Amino acid sequence: MRTAITGCISKGEICVNGLDYGRMTASEIKESIRRNVVGNYPTLEDWVAVDAVDDCTLLVARTEDGIDVGRLVLDFQTMYSVHNFGLLFGEAYASLCRVPALPFSMSTVFQAAAADAIRSVTGFTADGDRASMKSGGAEIIESACHLAYLYFEHRTGKDSRDAILVAPKRNFHGRTRTARSLSSSPSSRIGPLLHNIHHVVYGDTEELVAFVHTYCDDIAAVVLEPVQGEGGVYVPPEEYLPRAREVTRDHDVPLIVDEIQTGFGRTGADFVCEEALIKPDILCGGKAAGGGMHPVSFLVAQKHIAERAQEGADGATWCMTAPQCAAILHAIRALSDKNLSASAREKGEYLRRLLHGMRMRHQNLIPDIRGKGLFVGVDTVFDGHELSYALIEEGIWAKETGENNKTIRLAPPLVISHDELETGVQMFERALVRLAARHAVPSS
Repeated sequence: MRTAITGCISKGEICVNGLDYGRMTASEIKESIRRNVVGNYPTLEDWVAVDAVDDCTLLVARTEDGIDVGRLVLDFQTMYSVHNFGLLFGEAYASLCRVPALPFSMSTVFQAAAADAIRSVTGFTADGDRASMKSGGAEIIESACHLAYLYFEHRTGKDSRDAILVAPKRNFHGRTRTARSLSSSPSSRIGPLLHNIHHVVYGDTEELVAFVHTYCDDIAAVVLEPVQGEGGVYVPPEEYLPRAREVTRDHDVPLIVDEIQTGFGRTGADFVCEEALIKPDILCGGKAAGGGMHPVSFLVAQKHIAERAQEGADGATWCMTAPQCAAILHAIRALSDKNLSASAREKGEYLRRLLHGMRMRHQNLIPDIRGKGLFVGVDTVFDGHELSYALIEEGIWAKETGENNKTIRLAPPLVISHDELETGVQMFERALVRLAARHAVPSS
């Protein structure tokens, strides 16, 4: 969803959809955070960080009689020893924002603006919808499942220890315990795993609907990717996401959609959920959310889920710090201002036309091509690792993926030119021909 972010983010002069955060008082900033952010660590009641003065000193402010009053404070907290070398040691972030990384208990204008922007760009704009941020994708999946468990206990009155998480096969959500448990891949399912995972076939709408209908009272959440990336770039049938939303809504089962890889324009839409005209209970994002400047992941949750969060029960060292918030504001502004999703959609169609032309010339080498936007999987008859090595020798870097290790995932920058796409496909074709000659495989 188009989100207008203006002003100098690094200076805190931020407007989100016309709302000027740079002119807010400290108390208004605090109220915005309380209204828009999922419950986290308890915060300092009045104070908002304004600037870092030197390696040990912060400028903070609070509102007194309608006017912000500043105070210099020594930092004896150091963000749990993150700032062992001083607040200004990481000068690489100087262009990102003027406030250093501080724990969530110290509020900033960046938190208020970022939460508003996240809700806007994802379409979670209803009163009570709230956002949260972490660093990595697996971490935010853990947070989403934690919220779902809390809602399960509220909804059913049961203990959540035996509640079921439903996930399609061939998924990938990371490598924490919950994420590994959700996976069906032997390479991910290593170590102690959760016992309460039920796998369904990705894209099989009727199987998912039937299971949720039958076992809804025991299900904590359905967790799925709108396009499977690590699984091999699989796009589900058009009705899959709407039907998943319909059956989970009808039975009051939270739907968690993992857009960590598909979000921010990758598939030709800001988020696949928006294009599919669905609003999940929880949407997870990451990767491009940090604009390549800072590790950022986030979730947005509908009110009935977000309000289950217990203050102090969830959090992280890096959770809505000023640099993270500034990074995601830069990313959302670029996504909207540069119309990157529409560009990715058009360039993705062009890329797939080029690839299908290559497939017609080498039908014996390429069983299938799948994708959406600039997110494409090319199946070949060769070992994916061997092909990826041949590709980089030709001048294109693309990695293998999928459970059979025969899919090459193509996900170039959204700002790539048509000429660069054409050159990339030419390099791909040369690598294929070279491997075909090496293995004496006829190409057509």
